[in-house]
Amino acid sequence: MRDPKADDLSTKKEVKIVKIKDANTSVENDFVAVEKPFTIFVNDVEIATLMVSPDSLYELTVGFLISEGLIDSIKEIKDVKIYEKTLEARVITFEDKTLKQSLLNKRLISSGCGNAPLFYNVIDSIKSKKITNDFSIKALDLFQLMEKFNKSSKLFIETGGVHSAALANAKDILYFYEDIGRHNCIDKVLGRADIQKTHYSDKIILTSGRVSHELISKMSKRAIPMVVSHSAPTSYSIELANALNITLVGFVRGKRLNIYTNFDNIIY
Repeated sequence: MRDPKADDLSTKKEVKIVKIKDANTSVENDFVAVEKPFTIFVNDVEIATLMVSPDSLYELTVGFLISEGLIDSIKEIKDVKIYEKTLEARVITFEDKTLKQSLLNKRLISSGCGNAPLFYNVIDSIKSKKITNDFSIKALDLFQLMEKFNKSSKLFIETGGVHSAALANAKDILYFYEDIGRHNCIDKVLGRADIQKTHYSDKIILTSGRVSHELISKMSKRAIPMVVSHSAPTSYSIELANALNITLVGFVRGKRLNIYTNFDNIIY
């Protein structure tokens, strides 16, 4: 299997713009986020084309396949080849799995961004695993983690056009990624953690984006006990997090936050 590494592809592009500010007009150069189509094949079957920030594509491929339930773990992968010129991933599994057509037909039914073809439906919620441990953290530690998280968002600071996600423990950020798609950056983080065989029982996912039910399903598949967002959750994500015993925190900004589930797991 290929060793994980950052792909040598630019994630930003300089463009000429006309800027109007108050009564003044100027021609300037500005940076925008690069968006590219990236196609994943498994055993020569085309699975999905994602619109992505074209870096860390190995991590994205692994994270996506596990998150979408197309494989159960990284142990099933025999080889991954990333073709940067054509922006393709070619994955070979140890068993030549035949992917059900009913699964492949579940594309583009979610509220995801980046045109990611997500395969979630109600069955995913039913199959999700309830978290058994009651991981807790101090609110002060969450504020400090989110401050580090925000300062790590270099591509967002330059372009204003990407989401970010991270895996953390109670004291520090372990893995951090950015992408034009909020699901993509989370899958990059989870793919990296899966590759590193990270234990998830005391870990937290940090995200800049809205928390929808698909993200809660990703957490339950890996038994991650807590999701913390700079933004808001949806009503169904709250219901699902409650059912799966996942602590859900939103609107972490400065010294304030909202706790939506498992209130006692945030110590204040």
